[in-house]
Amino acid sequence: MTLKVFVNDEPYASMFFDLNGQDYEISKDPTLDYDILIHASRHDLNHIKTKLKLELCIFHNHENQLGFNYFNIPPDAVRSSNESIIVTNAVDSTVERYKWIIHNDFLFNRTKAYYLNYPFKSTTKLWYYVGESGYKLPSINDSSTRTKIYIAPNNTYLNTPRKIMYRPQLVRLLKNQYGHLGYIGNPDDDKNLVLHSQSEFPLVQTIEELVDMKSYANYNSQGYNPINNQYYLDTFISIYGETIEHGSTIAITEKTYEPFIKGLFILPFSTNGFIAYVRSQGWQLPDFIDYSYDAVENIEERFTAYCDELHRLLSMSLETWRQHWDNNINVLENNRELFFQRPYDRVDFTRYL
Repeated sequence: MTLKVFVNDEPYASMFFDLNGQDYEISKDPTLDYDILIHASRHDLNHIKTKLKLELCIFHNHENQLGFNYFNIPPDAVRSSNESIIVTNAVDSTVERYKWIIHNDFLFNRTKAYYLNYPFKSTTKLWYYVGESGYKLPSINDSSTRTKIYIAPNNTYLNTPRKIMYRPQLVRLLKNQYGHLGYIGNPDDDKNLVLHSQSEFPLVQTIEELVDMKSYANYNSQGYNPINNQYYLDTFISIYGETIEHGSTIAITEKTYEPFIKGLFILPFSTNGFIAYVRSQGWQLPDFIDYSYDAVENIEERFTAYCDELHRLLSMSLETWRQHWDNNINVLENNRELFFQRPYDRVDFTRYL
């Protein structure tokens, strides 16, 4: 079956449908009949004849994003207030009971597709794609050549309306106490905290050469632009704030997928239950890291517990980190293998038509 899709103003809808794997045709002709209409709430599209309206809430994440101001809808509701179904990469136990929410791990799909050169249609507009050179996997080598403990890619986006509360605190803590132990990225707040991208310097062979490079990229507008592999080859763990910090919504983004597939341990700060959800998806985490902060419901207390574990980990010597690396290299290798073996997450829309 070829899905006939009406799209008005969602520029990346083709990318979603390409990755979804079902045959489709997109049109903007309002006189035709459609299987699916990509709904934009600011437009009146009731004159379009369609079997199914979709809202693609997969391109950006924010706190409590699955509320959508629909909390007054009864639990047995099958559609949202504009009669559309929400497609989202987020999960939320407080609203999962609603039948008008479809989960799709679009950010996993995008990451996998970019690294494996997915055959998109030539007309498809790709969301934050920096070119083939930006998506290369480093080797997962032994620990002896690693000279730093962590990478911390943590843009704080201080000039945007959405205020990120805990990531700036994390950056300040790392910068003030542990700057010599790793590589911090936050050019939005400090022009000196730049992590060069893989796409800008794809041929750099050593971390020393990379650190000495002068960058000409505008890092304030990069979006998803993976940092250079030399940082991964010189460190053990990625320390970062995930996109969603508080509330009941959980979403795994490229901030987590990148270190998983490139062979690093992770220490993310996010919503209560984030780590448990990551594990439920098959990703492995080492026992030497204490992730019990994930179960702390109060956000201030959770961040305090997170920082306690950060202090403990960064007080360990390089030799101790090398031992943990060697003892847990199977965890890193299994996560990379999962990246290759896990299929694209797809929605069978024929079930809804």
